[in-house]
Parts: sequence; C-alpha cells; structure tokens
Amino acid sequence: MQSTLKATESARSDLVHLASAAAPGKALYLNRELSWLDFNRRVLELAQDRSFPLLERVKFLAIFSSNLDEFFMKRVGGLLRQREAKISDLSIDGMSVQQQLDAIHGHVVPMLQEHARCWQDDLEPALVTEGVRISNYARLNETDRIAADEYFRRHVFPILTPLAVDPGHPFPFISNLSKSLGVMLEYPGRSEPSWIRIKVPENLPRWVPLSNHMHFVPLEQVIAGNLALLFPGMKVLEWAMFRCTRNADIEMDADDADDLLEMVELELRRRRMAKVVRLELPTGMSQLMRDFIIAGLEVSSHEVYDCDGPIDMDDLFALANLELPHLKFKPWLPLVPTRFSGEEVDFF
Repeated sequence: MQSTLKATESARSDLVHLASAAAPGKALYLNRELSWLDFNRRVLELAQDRSFPLLERVKFLAIFSSNLDEFFMKRVGGLLRQREAKISDLSIDGMSVQQQLDAIHGHVVPMLQEHARCWQDDLEPALVTEGVRISNYARLNETDRIAADEYFRRHVFPILTPLAVDPGHPFPFISNLSKSLGVMLEYPGRSEPSWIRIKVPENLPRWVPLSNHMHFVPLEQVIAGNLALLFPGMKVLEWAMFRCTRNADIEMDADDADDLLEMVELELRRRRMAKVVRLELPTGMSQLMRDFIIAGLEVSSHEVYDCDGPIDMDDLFALANLELPHLKFKPWLPLVPTRFSGEEVDFF
C-alpha cells in the first residue's frame, strides 16, 4: 500500500511539474476549433485513399464539404458572436477570438485547395473511366445541348426570378447556403453594366441528366447557357456562381421564455437574417464582380474563400448514390452465431 501511495504521489508530482513548465499550461491543450478541422482533414484523407471504392471516396468528399458548412455556421458563427460582444477571454489554449479566426482561415484555405485537386485531378477522371461524366455545357454535342436546353425550358425557366441591383433596388437578401448566379449585363444605350442575381433552384437536382443516364451537366451551367432567354436583347458580359454561409449559432434561454414555441420561431427568423460568416467565390471571377458581391454582402477579406473547383460539393452525395454496386463497399450482412440462434437460448 505504501509503495502504491508513493508511486501515485510521484506521478502527481511529475504532472504538476510538467504543467508548470508549459508556460502557464497552455501548451498542454489543443484548440477546440483547430482540432475539429484536423478531424475534417482526416475525412478528406479518406477521400484521397485509393484503396477505397470510387463512389465511397466521392461520398467522403461530399461529407467533408457538408461538415465544413456546419463548422462555419456553428463554430465560426459562435466566435464571431464573441468578437461582436467584445469578449476578451482567451481559449483554454491561450488564443484570443481573433487569433482563432485567423488560424481557422489559415487552416481552411489549403484544405480547400486539396479538396479541389482531389476532385479535379483524381476522382472526376476516375469517374469518367467508369462511364460517369459531368460535362461542361459549352462542350456538349448537339444532341446533349438540345436535351439540356429542353430541360431548362420545361423545368427551370418557369421558376427563375432574376433580381436586378440598381439605385432603385438594393442588393438582394441571399439566404443561407443557397447557390446564386451573379450576372453582369450590358443594356443597349447604357455605359454602365447592370448586375443581376439569379437563385439556383433548390428543388431541382444539381446534376442535370442528359441522354445517357450516367452523363450530367451542372444546373448552373444550363442556366448560364440560356441567359439569352431571360434577358433578350442584352449582352451577357460575365456570369459566376457564388454562395454565402450565415451564422447559425443560436442563443436561447428556455428557462426565461414565456412561450417556448414563439421563442424558437423568433430565433429561427434571426438565424435566417444572420450575418454572413463565409462567402465562396470562384477563382476566375472578375475583380469588378468580386468587389460588388463583397460590398453587397458586407463581408471582410477573412470571410471570403476562393474555390478552384465547383462550389457546394456536398451535392456529390447524388453521384455517390448512383446504382453502381461495384464502386461501393460490399454490403455487410450481420449473422447470428449458431449457439445463440435457438429460441430458448438465454443470452445472459
């Protein structure tokens, strides 16, 4: 017993010495937000693992994107709330709110670059070899172009509502995680270009099927390819897709609420109109349109993330669910051990 107590005291002394030597103990802790980003990097590494079936890797790429959306809505949103409230408390690892936001930006940018390379250089070409293609609208042959245009006229055109921005119309509200097309138009007789926002319909599939059921074209490209129907007589100078993420960190005190349902409805309305915490822009967007969108959404440079590949890649779940069993994990069927399969067997 005495030897056990001495060993315990010795171990406790070692821990105290280690903690005191670590510059007020901060080095003993991992940052909560950066640790979560490391977890999501592991998800990305699973998408990069060529030992996995192809569609399972596509699914991991979609999971990475979906996880990141939640991270910005909740974790980054919470930090921004703290910054607005001027909270000066440090995290357990000794970082201020602004230091954490800066570190998050520094971690996310290279991960997004890896994410884009994994899709463009690895998974997308691998899907082509398996007969699954996502084509650019501009490169479609005549048959597929006709099919895409017919899909636009029947299913897309009737539900589009372009919104112009001019002195009489302010910058429109962009809802959380919705995909939008920014369009620069040149009106006849006007020197200044006009900016239009088109919301990409959320009730239609992102990947529009063509003549071959394994051949797709992105919905935003189908819309862009038919802008002449929306704006007859006008010249399209530029179009680009963008997406914003809004703060979803809701603060509710149910104990002080007279009507819990009313309180939840109020908070959800606040969440819908919450501040933008992330703006995703394509790298090829012109500086003119870029500045216009950034100013319209009132975001800072640290809240802007450039995307080398397609925006909103959690839509890859639709491709991962294609009926191609040879590109997925084999289903695992559980079996009951023989000794436990009898009706009178008492497991305990």
